[in-house]
Amino acid sequence: MNLAFPALFIFILIAPGIVWRTAYTKASWSESMEPSSLPAMLLWGLSVGSCFHLVWGMASWIIGHPIDLNAAMSLLILKPDDGVARAVSIASACPLRLAMYFLSQLLAAYLFGRSANRLVRGMQWDLACEWLRFDNEWHYLLSGKLVLLKAFWSGREDLGIPAESIPDAVYASVIIESGGVSQLYYGRVDDYHVGKDGRLDRLILADAARRELSNDRPPGQAHRVGGGDGYYSIAGDFLVIPYEQIKNLNIEYVWLEEQVV
Repeated sequence: MNLAFPALFIFILIAPGIVWRTAYTKASWSESMEPSSLPAMLLWGLSVGSCFHLVWGMASWIIGHPIDLNAAMSLLILKPDDGVARAVSIASACPLRLAMYFLSQLLAAYLFGRSANRLVRGMQWDLACEWLRFDNEWHYLLSGKLVLLKAFWSGREDLGIPAESIPDAVYASVIIESGGVSQLYYGRVDDYHVGKDGRLDRLILADAARRELSNDRPPGQAHRVGGGDGYYSIAGDFLVIPYEQIKNLNIEYVWLEEQVV
């Protein structure tokens, strides 16, 4: 038995915590809500994984199949005693029970991670508690929740912020260099994608329009939500803009009641 076995055993022990953290930061997003370094992932795996093993260990003891801690420790430190032999004997005699123990943990960790994400975002606890906040400023900026976050920064400690405080729409003005000419693209933010490093990867605009940046509106002409005169509508449902092509980005929050004439 070499050192690879304890490393594999440790990974199996912390796997529930890693699965929980991954499900918590992803949830309904295809990309991670926040970047995660290896030390941070190992720390989450150890802390959350220990909680899962504590609960599963108590459940195993209640149903009459207690965990042999001496055998588990012998596997971790490769101690040449009867513990290793007992561990191998138990695994050989009850492989299905052992598999159910770990697979049920992984499934529960995934479900609890998704549920925790929805609960934290639904109750807006990530806005009230800094340690629950996702380490991804793009999420709060492009979803419009930055408005609520600023409310908490200004001293509002209550969670009773009305739903209408969240913008009904988020518009983006994007400057892109095309053929040596600065083009201004304008549209409603429909979706966005964040890379593994936590940086914005691409921005997806709906109802997009464009104009040359030099063709600015005359002095005194009011800004119109949706572009207005001077913009050329772009045919298509969505405009995908890679972040590396963006020179400047302006975000506009819109509430429907402001547009009522």
